[in-house]
Amino acid sequence: MFRHLRFLLLPLLLVLLAACSQPVVPAKQSELLQSQAVIAALHDQTDNRVFDQLAFPGSYFADDFVVPAGEAWVIDEVGIVNPAQFHTGSTQSVAFFASDPGTTAVPGALVARSTFQAAEVVARDGLQVVALAEPVALEAGTYWVGFEAYGVYLRTAAIGKVAVVGSEGAFSPLTYLEPYDLAFALFGTTADLATPTFDGLLAAFDAFVTEGGLVGSGPNERSGSKRLHALRNMLSDAGALYPQGLLEEACAQLSEAGAHVHGDGALLRSHFATGASAAELSALIVELSEVVCE
Repeated sequence: MFRHLRFLLLPLLLVLLAACSQPVVPAKQSELLQSQAVIAALHDQTDNRVFDQLAFPGSYFADDFVVPAGEAWVIDEVGIVNPAQFHTGSTQSVAFFASDPGTTAVPGALVARSTFQAAEVVARDGLQVVALAEPVALEAGTYWVGFEAYGVYLRTAAIGKVAVVGSEGAFSPLTYLEPYDLAFALFGTTADLATPTFDGLLAAFDAFVTEGGLVGSGPNERSGSKRLHALRNMLSDAGALYPQGLLEEACAQLSEAGAHVHGDGALLRSHFATGASAAELSALIVELSEVVCE
């Protein structure tokens, strides 16, 4: 009898041992993890396609899109409708622009540019998709994406501003018989900044750096760049420790990172980052620490 009971209890014991070996995740942490960013289509306006439009090499097609209030986007890929295609030249680029504060009808200042090779473009789900060399982080607001393309598909029912074609500082609306948009999609991750998350903090950090509001602080430019990178690594490491249940270690990393941000007062040698957005980054670190570490 006891022999049979031993065989019945052994599987249960193994299950209990396996459960005990898993890191304990606090309830608040579980809720926070559920709100982390998910890779998906951030913006998709590939419907209502009407016809393709050609352009000369070196010309950009550009169209506007909106990052909703309370969110931050990290864009990893840009896609245009197949059989439209990027130029076949060896080196091409995708560019992101701010909205022109003067007219808002054309792209404004350059925010980021990513170059790629024609061989890197892949066909996926009816699109020609290119992965950006460096993800582009954007806070809430209106932006334009422009890409060199041999041909693109246009769409009716314009969303926001009318699509444009041309070069930096010399764009013209694509109107013809009616206003048109470009048929394109953006892919990446998004974070709801209303609820503090590690993904949201990193997205904000990247956006501050991209926009020039956060810069490295050090004896020289090279040192400042390295220290800014080290600060991001601290935040990234904290985000990696947290899902493992290593709460104390994650909070220690957050605290150390916060101490290296020039939020206010005199700029110290211990500060790794400063700039117009440094105080906001410092506040975000404190806000996340209050959610995670209390």
